[in-house]
Amino acid sequence: MVNFWSAVFVLPQTFYAKIDSLCAAFLWRNHTGSASGARVAWKDVCKPKAEGGLGLRPLEEFGTVFTLKRVWIFFSSSGSLWVDWLKNHVFHREGFWSLSYYPRLSPTVRSMLQLHHVVSEFMRCEVGNGGTASFWFDHWTRLGPLILFAGQNTPRSLRIRKNAKVIEATRNGEWLMPAARSQELQRLETHHHLFFECEYSSALWQPCASTVWPLPPTYIHSAASWILRPQQASNSSSAVIVKLVFQSSVYLIWKERNARIFTATSTPPQVLQKALDRLIRDRLLSFPASTPSSPSMLELYFSFCPP
Repeated sequence: MVNFWSAVFVLPQTFYAKIDSLCAAFLWRNHTGSASGARVAWKDVCKPKAEGGLGLRPLEEFGTVFTLKRVWIFFSSSGSLWVDWLKNHVFHREGFWSLSYYPRLSPTVRSMLQLHHVVSEFMRCEVGNGGTASFWFDHWTRLGPLILFAGQNTPRSLRIRKNAKVIEATRNGEWLMPAARSQELQRLETHHHLFFECEYSSALWQPCASTVWPLPPTYIHSAASWILRPQQASNSSSAVIVKLVFQSSVYLIWKERNARIFTATSTPPQVLQKALDRLIRDRLLSFPASTPSSPSMLELYFSFCPP
């Protein structure tokens, strides 16, 4: 019964407290009167068995679960009449993440907005063409919602409005970012993110390094340790190539980062991959073969990455 009404209506906390009181009275007194004199508090009875409770769930949690289900339906069921009504009459000016809590809103909507902090931990967004994903509020990057990571003032610094979709921050398939950078936004560019956690830098480092040694890490310090491992370093020629790939990748990614900041220009990943290949080839030309009969470093590189 509680499940049914919780699924249909947003019930007050006093309702759940009253039902819990009846359950406690029945447990300790075998009737639905008062539970006074109970030896164990009801909140302790509802703890998991591993913590000394009976494993029962507080009924108030059912209300939270069904509210989370309503949020999930709102984001996933585009054909629902209720969802269409919410999008056209409640969230038509501000999205779910940016709409403020107002008493004039219905209890159902208010209960959904109250779970912003819970929902953001579980929601993940498929960007697609960027037409529906919120640039600031959806969890579409590894950093989580950008508004939480970079701060409330960053939309003004980037000149991207708070309700913008991801596609509004692009032009012709490339990011559209101003040259001026705020202090908050610079936090987005940590060394760990640049080398090589973001998809752009990972697309440069991973394919080239993995042709020489398998499973290159996407974390700069782990990558350095991976290169210097004894079992890797024993193959000196391969180690030299991987070190060169590592150094060249860092150089090109940092150069690309500076170009985006100071000139507001960006390079497609495919072009940067060709630049990395050319940089490695030019550098390996100066490496002689270890013995007259052994292949040169450039020939070894070509065995990994055919021209």
